[in-house]
Amino acid sequence: MIKKIFRNRKLVITTLSLVFVLLVTAGGTFAYLAATTKEETNVFTGSDNIRARLTEPNWEKDEALRLVPGKTVRKDPMITNTGQSDVYVAIQLTFQYEDGMIMSGTDLLRLIKLLDITWSDKWKTCSGSILKDASGNITDITQPLIFYYNEDLSPGEISDPIFSSIRVKDKVTDGTGAITEEDLRWLQGIKIRNGAIVDDPDGLGGFHIQVEGAAIQTISVTDAADAANTLISLFP
Repeated sequence: MIKKIFRNRKLVITTLSLVFVLLVTAGGTFAYLAATTKEETNVFTGSDNIRARLTEPNWEKDEALRLVPGKTVRKDPMITNTGQSDVYVAIQLTFQYEDGMIMSGTDLLRLIKLLDITWSDKWKTCSGSILKDASGNITDITQPLIFYYNEDLSPGEISDPIFSSIRVKDKVTDGTGAITEEDLRWLQGIKIRNGAIVDDPDGLGGFHIQVEGAAIQTISVTDAADAANTLISLFP
């Protein structure tokens, strides 16, 4: 999926900005949380001077096929400046159900609490929010989540990944701070009825993470924080 967005406010933004998309997919099955990802490396050229690429170089598809509680799978969406000009970049993350519908806030909060995601501190939230309590536990999350990279990227430079791995928390019996049997069944979209395993329509079962990127030339803004508002406006 490749999207091209034009701005009319400034010529340099109109001609030298771009949006590109990577779709990350995960799905659940009985006895484990299974994940499969189709990686799409999309290159979009807004002009001769600005190009960027969204990739996951350390993605291990085979390792993610059985994403069981306690297992870490490397996931590392990052942006490479493949053009000739310095750019500022942003990434939008949207968690979706298997049918492509945007995940509800209630389900997303439950899902995020069950995952350990290794976020990079170089990516700053500029739209949406992730709220935490004094202990660092996530208490609320709203999407779509848009993050801007707090440094510019020179030609050929690669950003840090917005996150580098995803891990389902370990299964425990008391349920404190980790995954419970109820949580695991919800993730897998199953339940036990009369001693048999059946599908649970109220369970999650599987999910998608849509990852979209945007870039603008540094010449059009003063710094990364100033670039954030323009980058936000590039996403649909």
